Amino acid sequence: MRALKVLLGETVPKHTILDVKEQFVTVYYAKAEEEFSEVNSLKFPLQYSDELYFRVPKDITSLRIDLSEIPAYYENVHLKSYRNHTELKISSNGLILPQGLLFGQNDPQLHYQIDSISDLEFIFSYKMRDIFEPMKEGSVLTELVNAERVKIQLQEELLKWKLDY
Repeated sequence: MRALKVLLGETVPKHTILDVKEQFVTVYYAKAEEEFSEVNSLKFPLQYSDELYFRVPKDITSLRIDLSEIPAYYENVHLKSYRNHTELKISSNGLILPQGLLFGQNDPQLHYQIDSISDLEFIFSYKMRDIFEPMKEGSVLTELVNAERVKIQLQEELLKWKLDY
């Protein structure tokens, strides 16, 4: 085994996925007509997989969850009310795919409207997909996101044409 290591070198990939331990999941909360701010936020160390419990103050109407500051691919991303286990609908600056959420740019964000939820306690869960590619802008992730956006735009245009004729 040692001889193989000498011939082939280290087998641990050297890319920015190893920088995950320096990242955080940040939960921002805001009342109606308020902007998100660092003052109204909670921070948790980013893990490869985690389930986070948090509580927000009364009268909060929206949440923004930043899943680190680097491009990534996540699966099993869910925000649920703690008491009723109601899953909240997500909107995102990444691509929402059947397999998960793909972020090809820095600063992945998830947005949730919680004004119709009476619960102040939530459970957020996620799992980072193992992609073995450099996690930086311009990587294969960026190309996939751009290609998917073009595909979605073309499908929407085609649907408009079909409805018009």
